[in-house]
Amino acid sequence: MFFIAIKNLFQEKTKLAISVGGVAFAVLLIIIINGVYQGFNEKMGAYPKSIPADLWVEQKGVGDMYHTLSFLPDNLEWQFLNIDGVQSADKYLGKQVMFDLKGKDQTLFIVGIDNSGATKPYKMVEGSWQNLQNGQIIIDKTMAKEAKLNIGDTFDMNGQTLEVRGIASGGNVISFKYAYVTYDQAKNMFNLGDKVNFYLLKLKSGSDVSQVKSDIESNIPEVKVLTKDQFVDTSRKVVTESFLPIIAVLVAIGLLVGTAVIGLTTYSATIEKSREYGVMKAIGLSNSQLSKTVIIQSLVSGIIGYIVGAILAYVIGFLSESIVSSFVTQIRPIDLLWVFGATILMSLIGAYIPMKRISSIDPAEVFKS
Repeated sequence: MFFIAIKNLFQEKTKLAISVGGVAFAVLLIIIINGVYQGFNEKMGAYPKSIPADLWVEQKGVGDMYHTLSFLPDNLEWQFLNIDGVQSADKYLGKQVMFDLKGKDQTLFIVGIDNSGATKPYKMVEGSWQNLQNGQIIIDKTMAKEAKLNIGDTFDMNGQTLEVRGIASGGNVISFKYAYVTYDQAKNMFNLGDKVNFYLLKLKSGSDVSQVKSDIESNIPEVKVLTKDQFVDTSRKVVTESFLPIIAVLVAIGLLVGTAVIGLTTYSATIEKSREYGVMKAIGLSNSQLSKTVIIQSLVSGIIGYIVGAILAYVIGFLSESIVSSFVTQIRPIDLLWVFGATILMSLIGAYIPMKRISSIDPAEVFKS
């Protein structure tokens, strides 16, 4: 049955190309869309995840660090250090800032680097974050490329002239880009006075995290304490809630396109070879045996289409990031695996109607006229 299926499949090269092309397009669509979602989701949480803090302390009632500002008194360190299990407490300042740069709107998430270096850039590409001075800034490489800025260049941000001291990576989140200034400059830029946004706590080895959280919230009722994982998940929540329904719809469309293309091309090939199938029925082959040829044709078309689509997804993703610096995509092995499973499912569903057609063929019709 396998060799008959392969022979039938490759006899109609044009239809095979259409089938493979349709599946490849569907696979490409699914992988790229999911890759953009995963890339955006990863970028939203990458920087907070890199900060060496066991607990994040924020103002009670705050949603996430990007859209709701947290304001806490800047003199709470001693209260945190008096809690059993807390080793250190660092302050965090971070806020989105919009400004005009060379006639284009820019949105940066400015972070103040404190003395401990806990809030240092995700990864340095050029220059150094150490010994950063007031009036200097570290920008993301995506911004540097888009705005054609190099180390030593200056630009104006809402009335303040800043010199590019370094260029970092890992801070492009599509809707904004991370940038870093001194802690004092950030406080002055944000006009926070005696407030900070968050506290970053490190715990002593062997500390009971749940107990420390409970003790802090009991002693300082205006705060909420999150583990690093909880804080990162909260930061990503805006992506999950906003984009996931859209991604699901587009993936469903891709699955429907792939299923329809496989089904139509396989059905067409089955109709054209009804006589051959009738002859094979007449010599004793069962419906289940003949159905296997249809399933094999459908699966082979789907698998070839998947391979072509996956390769194109990598190529297009790479080229897109090279051409459009703000484009972010992440294609994970687990995503390739589930898309392959979806392709197999598409192939099996697409084979259903042709299989029904084979079962309805009457061998006696073959020998008429």
